[in-house]
Amino acid sequence: MWHKKRVYSLIISGVAVLLFSNIVSANHVTYSVEYSTSSAKGPTLENAEIPAQIFRGGTPAGFFKIKPNSKDEFTVPNDYGKNIAIAAFSIKGQDKLHLTCSGNAYPGNHKIVIECTPK
Repeated sequence: MWHKKRVYSLIISGVAVLLFSNIVSANHVTYSVEYSTSSAKGPTLENAEIPAQIFRGGTPAGFFKIKPNSKDEFTVPNDYGKNIAIAAFSIKGQDKLHLTCSGNAYPGNHKIVIECTPK
């Protein structure tokens, strides 16, 4: 009799783990980073450190560093809901090129367009 209870509890536990893992993986959002077409040539984006701030409904919600992969994409845990925006402040290496770089991703847009201008 206890075997049936154990089997049922294992099945229920397995289903709960699967549902929880789907919820956890759904809470990550992928963003891409690219330069504006009118922008000056900036440092490479792959593995660059880009300090950024996340906003929720126009209110600052935290700082973090973006490190794009080889496809110029990065993933952010979406703990803040759908209405988030990201502001990128600079790119590591921009000073060597005498540039000022910044960009934004507005709510609903998963692309940060960075514009660099000469100092």
